[in-house]
Amino acid sequence: MQTDWDSRRVPTRTGNSELGWQHFSRSHGITSCRLINAALKGKPDKLSDQQRNLEYWGSAIKNGRQADFVVKVRYAKTTDDGRYEVPGAKGKAGVITAYCRGCGNVRHGSTNLLRGLPRADFHLQNPEAGPAKSA
Repeated sequence: MQTDWDSRRVPTRTGNSELGWQHFSRSHGITSCRLINAALKGKPDKLSDQQRNLEYWGSAIKNGRQADFVVKVRYAKTTDDGRYEVPGAKGKAGVITAYCRGCGNVRHGSTNLLRGLPRADFHLQNPEAGPAKSA
């Protein structure tokens, strides 16, 4: 569970092939919690649906190459389409997906800078959080 600068508690659920960790780690090649956590350390960069759909943007830098990524969050009990509902009175769907913006389509075999980033080999930056810090 991560908390953004507006004190929203955002879970990253295991999920399935359509949403959550299983979706974005397999379909979009983001296999590091550090990328998700870095993006959520700030305020949402885009809000819609009465502030229930949130987008957090971040950047990863590896060997001098920058990869921008998006983390999409549903801050409501149900998903947009109503197919999924989380338990509990205060439950939130949380991280729906995360993907690299402009890195190519992983599903079709294009290169993705975020896939398999070594732990000590990249820097994370959230535009709201200031300069990049080693991760």
